[in-house]
Amino acid sequence: MIHRPALRLVPSLSVLLFVPLLASCRKHTDSTNAKPIDRPNIVLLLIDALRPDRLGCYGHQRGNSPVIDSIAAEGVLFERAISASPWTQPSVASLFSSVYPGVHRVVSFQQAFESTFGTQPKVAVFQESFDTLAERLKGLGYETAAFVANPFILAEFGFAQGFDHFDAGFVEPRATGDVLNLAVIEWLKRRNTPSKPLFLYVHYMDVHGPYNALPRFLDPLVDEVEAMPNKRRLTEDEIKKLDYLWALPKVHTNEERHHQLAIYQEYWSARYEAGIRQVDHYLGELRASLIESGLWDRAYIIVTADHGEALCEHGLWDHGFSVHHTDLHVPLILRRPGWINPRQRVADTVRLIDLMPTLLDQTGGTISSRAQGISLLPLLNGDQRDEPITAFAEAVKMGPEQKALYAGGWKYMRTIEPLDEALFHIDRNPLESAELSGQHPDHLGTFAELLDVQLSANEQAATGVELKSAPLTAEQLKRLRSLGYMGD
Repeated sequence: MIHRPALRLVPSLSVLLFVPLLASCRKHTDSTNAKPIDRPNIVLLLIDALRPDRLGCYGHQRGNSPVIDSIAAEGVLFERAISASPWTQPSVASLFSSVYPGVHRVVSFQQAFESTFGTQPKVAVFQESFDTLAERLKGLGYETAAFVANPFILAEFGFAQGFDHFDAGFVEPRATGDVLNLAVIEWLKRRNTPSKPLFLYVHYMDVHGPYNALPRFLDPLVDEVEAMPNKRRLTEDEIKKLDYLWALPKVHTNEERHHQLAIYQEYWSARYEAGIRQVDHYLGELRASLIESGLWDRAYIIVTADHGEALCEHGLWDHGFSVHHTDLHVPLILRRPGWINPRQRVADTVRLIDLMPTLLDQTGGTISSRAQGISLLPLLNGDQRDEPITAFAEAVKMGPEQKALYAGGWKYMRTIEPLDEALFHIDRNPLESAELSGQHPDHLGTFAELLDVQLSANEQAATGVELKSAPLTAEQLKRLRSLGYMGD
C-alpha cells in the first residue's frame, strides 16, 4: 500500500463510476420481471467463511463441491459477489437489511474482545428500526424459519426479526451440518401451516475455523499434501499468526503426522477445503430430505456465504482483519426452475446487499426506501447494464479502520488512520499481489473521491440510528472462543 498523491480525476472513469454509486443508493421501484408474481418456497443456504475459488463451479479442480456445483448448473452463478464486511455479524445484518455496516452500525467486535481484559463482554445489537428480508417476506404471507450455528447470529442480538421460528440454541459450540439438517427436518415435520410459502434460512459452520472436518473428508486431502514434493514452508511469523487455528483436529489420533505437516501452507489449505467437502456432503443430505418432502423441486435455492477466508495471502489467516478480496469475495448462486435459466454466469460485480431487493422484486414485495442494494432482475433476465455496480465494504474486526470499493474491474482500499491506500485490478489479479496505484494515480484519485461520496451517503443514512449492545453470557463467550473470535 502507498500514500496517495494529489488527486486528479480522469473524466471518463469518473463518469463511469459516479453514476452507479449514486444510483445504488436510491430506492428501486420498477420490476423488470415480465412473468406474473408468484411466491415460491425460498431456501437460503449460507455457508460461513466459504471462498468461491475453492468450489468446482468457480473453477477449482479438486472436486470439493459436487452438490454446490450441481445447484449452480441449474441456475445462475455470479462470478464476483461482494460482502459488505469481512466478518459475520455486520455482513449478515447487511444481507438482511440491504444497508451497509456504517448504516446499521452492527460493527463492534471490539466490545466482545475486550472481555479478554476483564471488561464486561458485549455484542452489538441489530436494531428493530431496520426492515429485514424475513419481515418483508412474512408480510407477503411467508412462514419464516432460521437455523443458525454461528454464535454471533442470535435472537438477543436482533437477528430473529421477522422469523416465526428461530433456532440458534445448538448445544455443541460448533454444530456441524448434520446437526442443523436434523433440526430443519424435524421442524418441517411439525410444521403447522404447510400451505404457506416458506422462507428457510440455514447457516452452516463446517468451513469455519478451526477446520476440524471429519477424517473421511480431511484424510484424502492430507494424503495429497504429504505426497507433494515442493511444499511451501511457513515462516515463524506466519505460524505465530495461525493463533487458534493451530489446534489439531480432535477427531484424529495421528498427532505426529499433523504436527509434521502443520508447518506447510498446503496443509492448512487442505484443512480448510476438507470443511467444504463436509458441508457439501451435508447440503446433499438436506437436498435429498427436501426432495422427499416435496419442498425442493420448485423451490428458489440460494447458496452464498457471509464472507471469505484468508489462507496466508498477505500474511493473514482467518477472516475479518482486512478488506482484501480473499475476505470479501463470496459465492452467490440462485436456482429457480422456470424463472432462472440454467447454466448462466454473470461477470458483473454484485453485492450481498442486492439479494434482499432481488427477492422482493421477484415475489411482489416492496423495497424499503432505506435499501442501498438494487434488484438484480435485469441481470437475471440477460440485460446488460450501461454501467457497473459499485460495491463497498468496511467493518474489520480489529486494528486500523479499513474501507474498500469495487467498480469496473478495479478495487480501491483505504486504511483510515494512518492514511494508506492501494489500487488493484481484480479482473487480472484477484489475489491482489500487484498494487497499481503508482501506475494509475488518476484512477486512485477517482476512487478516493468515490469512496468519500459513499461514506457521506452512509453517514446521512445512519442519522438517528442508535448504537446498542447486549451482554454476553458465559456460555455465549465460550462458544465464541471455540471459534477463535477472542482469546482465552
